Amino acid sequence: MDASGEFVIIGVDEEDESPPDVAQSAPGMVLPVTQGLFWESDEEWKRGGEAGRAHGAFVLTRRNKLAGSLTFSLERGDLVATGVLRFDGEKSFADGTLALVGGTGEFRGKIGEVHVEARNPKRYRINTADG
Repeated sequence: MDASGEFVIIGVDEEDESPPDVAQSAPGMVLPVTQGLFWESDEEWKRGGEAGRAHGAFVLTRRNKLAGSLTFSLERGDLVATGVLRFDGEKSFADGTLALVGGTGEFRGKIGEVHVEARNPKRYRINTADG
């Protein structure tokens, strides 16, 4: 995988012993995100080899949106994405696009977009370019 271009990873939610009840929460509720990441295999939505982890947090707004960021920690470096996604009305974010604002390691200086497909598991289509 080249550090520039497009690649797809699958994010599998790690279950928390006491996940927040986001569906019953008020604005200001924080939704933590912790996922195992896998490269997408030759078939869409199918997991390939382990890619790393995703860590992040989103805050529920008064407009029923989730504003926050995700850090994709991969072997070759980290990628940071931020933005606003729709709340799915239950316990997570819905489909949308986040801005890729930078990275470390081989992703240093990269910018772009992360296209989120939010069924579980999540599917992230990451497009990177030199900033």
